[in-house]
Amino acid sequence: MLNLERGSRLTTLIVVLAGMIFAPCAFADDADAIVGTWRLVEHSDWDSSGALVPMFGPNPIGYIVHDRTGHFSVQIMRTPPIRPSAEDPDSLTESELRELFQGYYASFGTYTVDSKSSESVYQIEGSTVPQLIGSEVRLPYRIEGDSLIIGDGKTWLRLWQRLR
Repeated sequence: MLNLERGSRLTTLIVVLAGMIFAPCAFADDADAIVGTWRLVEHSDWDSSGALVPMFGPNPIGYIVHDRTGHFSVQIMRTPPIRPSAEDPDSLTESELRELFQGYYASFGTYTVDSKSSESVYQIEGSTVPQLIGSEVRLPYRIEGDSLIIGDGKTWLRLWQRLR
């Protein structure tokens, strides 16, 4: 009886140690799940009436890339694209320049994944939004199949599809 009890304790000890050794891999898997290139499907905010409002037109285009070294880049463009009246960029009107600027977004930098809070954490190194440069941005996310869903589900939604 003593040998069985001792064997049981040894088995328990092995299971506990294995759990301690391999637990970090579970967190790595969470971070690895976000790695890849994702195509934008939807970029919307909910308005005060509860309707989804597309922020870059009805069919925005864009990509977000998370690489294994912890770097990211994102580009989003409004559709249909704005077609300026002038061929020469120096001849654009103030209104056209504003529309072009508001119709495109880009950022790059580094990222980590906070598995406990289900957030991707971005250190913004460069952006078309100057206020973001040098800041940390924490975004709630989840992955469902080949979809990356970023947003709080109440006021904003960014839906991305994994490219294969």
